[in-house]
Amino acid sequence: MRMSIKKFRLPLSLLGVFLLLVIFFLPLFQGKVLFQSDTQGWKGMVQEIQSFKDKTGEHSYWTGNLFSGMPTINIDSGSNSNLFLYAEKLFNMIPSAVWMLFITFLGFFVLLRVLGVKHWLALIGGVGYMLSSYFIIITAVGHVTKMHALSYFAFVVAGIILTYQKKYWKGGLLFAISLSLHIAANHPQITYYLLLLVLLYGVFELVKTIREKTWNHFFKASLVLVAGAILAVGTNAENLFKVYDYAKVSTRGEQILGDDTSTQGVDLTYATEWSYGIDETLTLLMPNLKGGGSNGKLLDKDSETYAVLEKMRVQNPEAVLKSIPTYWGPQLFTEGGVYVGALLFFFFVFGLFEVKGQMKWWLLSATLLSISLAWGRNFMSFYEFFYNTLPFFNKFRTPSMILVVAEFTIPLLGILGLAQAFRNRRNINETKKNLLWSGGITLGICLLLWLIPSLVGDFSGARDGQLPEPLRNALLEDRKALLRSDALRSIFFVLAGAIVLWFAFQNKLKQTVIYILLGLLVVIDLYLVDKRFLNEDNYVNKRKLEKFYPYTADVEILKDKELIYRVLDITESPFNSSRASYFHKSIGGYHAAKMRRYQDLIEHQLHPEMETLVEGLQAQKPVDSLMQQLPVLRMLNLKYLIYNPEASPIKTNEGLGNAWFINNVKIVDTPTEEMSQLGNIDPENTLVILKDESTRISVKKDAFGDIKMVRYAPNHLQYESESATGGVAVFSEIYHPDWVAKVDGKQTTIARVNYTLMAIDIPQGNHSIELIFKPQKYEIWCWIGLISSIVLLLLIGIFYFRLTTKRD
Repeated sequence: MRMSIKKFRLPLSLLGVFLLLVIFFLPLFQGKVLFQSDTQGWKGMVQEIQSFKDKTGEHSYWTGNLFSGMPTINIDSGSNSNLFLYAEKLFNMIPSAVWMLFITFLGFFVLLRVLGVKHWLALIGGVGYMLSSYFIIITAVGHVTKMHALSYFAFVVAGIILTYQKKYWKGGLLFAISLSLHIAANHPQITYYLLLLVLLYGVFELVKTIREKTWNHFFKASLVLVAGAILAVGTNAENLFKVYDYAKVSTRGEQILGDDTSTQGVDLTYATEWSYGIDETLTLLMPNLKGGGSNGKLLDKDSETYAVLEKMRVQNPEAVLKSIPTYWGPQLFTEGGVYVGALLFFFFVFGLFEVKGQMKWWLLSATLLSISLAWGRNFMSFYEFFYNTLPFFNKFRTPSMILVVAEFTIPLLGILGLAQAFRNRRNINETKKNLLWSGGITLGICLLLWLIPSLVGDFSGARDGQLPEPLRNALLEDRKALLRSDALRSIFFVLAGAIVLWFAFQNKLKQTVIYILLGLLVVIDLYLVDKRFLNEDNYVNKRKLEKFYPYTADVEILKDKELIYRVLDITESPFNSSRASYFHKSIGGYHAAKMRRYQDLIEHQLHPEMETLVEGLQAQKPVDSLMQQLPVLRMLNLKYLIYNPEASPIKTNEGLGNAWFINNVKIVDTPTEEMSQLGNIDPENTLVILKDESTRISVKKDAFGDIKMVRYAPNHLQYESESATGGVAVFSEIYHPDWVAKVDGKQTTIARVNYTLMAIDIPQGNHSIELIFKPQKYEIWCWIGLISSIVLLLLIGIFYFRLTTKRD
């Protein structure tokens, strides 16, 4: 009977974890879907290219609906030659939130088993890691690619450790396959943080090799991993090259304006906007230390804030309560604190005492590095060193994201500490001492903050000044109450866990009972906190999420059958929302890595012009007279302004159309001059161009004629021109080096003008003109991806053959 149970414990354990996820995400299995704000935003980004693919079967690498036009590489990369992604299609029948978290659990479980942890303890560790609050938060808001990449995090590390355990075939293949799938998730920032973690592990392996002089094994294992990494990168060659290629023209590439145009990557101030507070780090132990999220989800009718709202006779106080920010930390806003679990944090501290050697120092070093870098501008000298020193580090923003490393290392060291304690019963007195020290430290922190919550600040947030004083004072008290409440709950779970372990080390409890009690405590602790961030409020009926619902203004605009014109929606932040992009060719949109030149245009021209436009409209000035003062909005072919979602749009006739002839060229020496001149020219008659670009066009004075668009597809624009003189035509399309222009079927030169637009020479007479965006340079990388996938599949076949042959 015991052998029978042992035989089936793995499938039963996996089934149990899957059922736990089904319970957590039960509405997904009842016909509802998660309302994921970022996923919904992504739908706005891809609407045009998906509709185009549905109609034609062709993937477009360009969309006209975002930022007046941009490449689609970081939105929807199209075809992918990584054959291993087809395996993931088997999960399509399961909600993505469930299978990604299940893979996250499975990877951590496998890693712990690789490190020699017994089945049931590895199960507890895997479930605890899977339920980390950050994973639930990013699932709730729809950071799908991030969660996808994180789900293979532990598998990659397990493959590396297996390889250095001299299991070269198993380790190398597990590493190559999991890294291939991890990279395919297409979240370079998470991949970069994983690379830092494994490189740190490599340093400790090298130190061990130097000490033990096991050079042959070290080089053999390292070569296996290098080969695996080459194959993993090779399987993703197509997408990696696309991302690399786009990065050169995006905000991740070289800066164009200013004195230091050699500067690469994201501006340091912008890069460190989402920096974790130093004291905020204790959310790892107490999730509401800084008030939870930037909303009132944690406040209820028993709160001081609600009582004040009622006293003020505010209409619908429940709804108002949801809009009041409980978060008071240094970040701009957040959905909630990063919480690994009070019990797992306690295990981590215990592991620092109990675990000896290389593994402890690697995990501790990685934890400290993760936390220190997450502080960003709050520890600027440290962050800036990495920003200026490490290759590609300056491409990334949101320092708080690197806490995914601490979320991985803390439970890992904690479970290893428990495994060591259960394994080594000879030094039981030392283990008890370690338990007392770790329990005392963890409980002491919680107790201190429960007694003196002001140690972490005065509970005032950046947005509190907008609130009336009575409401502000009530909110401060509620934030203090949230901290003290979480301090008490952490005390309870730590104390309960410590008691279980104490009786375990006294041999007063059976091992099965110990695992059941510890497992229940870990699950209950994390489950209850996770429900703060993902609960019934996050689900909607499937039909409601299938599409955006148009405003009254959208309906009116869509009646216009002109092939292409642009819309500016100022009912919300136009450059942080893709809602308008779902329906229209939008001047705005949302993307974390816009094209560098367009971002410059936004900052230096569009923002000031929009302010002028709004101020003029508020003063009830005619829109066409206002537009005459706004040359950049005119050259981008603005036709409709959404000013009130429930009213008709504001229409202007001052947009310059799809293309137009000009008769004057202003040549400048630097991009900074080019940008500054944009606000001073009449774009209908004059263009501004860099001296280096000016050889690409010629100018005929008094050029005149007519150009009209006759066919539109996002990647193929067709025009007809009629001109008695010929000359230079400017197109209201965003320049990219992969655009190709043809006049009567013959390729011609494109010049970049007005900092962001395109211009070409057009002969006199009647002509057919095409602008085509279809990069050809991806084909070789596609073949590399296919060949690498096939090689890796062949290696898997060889390994399977060797395995079955040995058994025979």
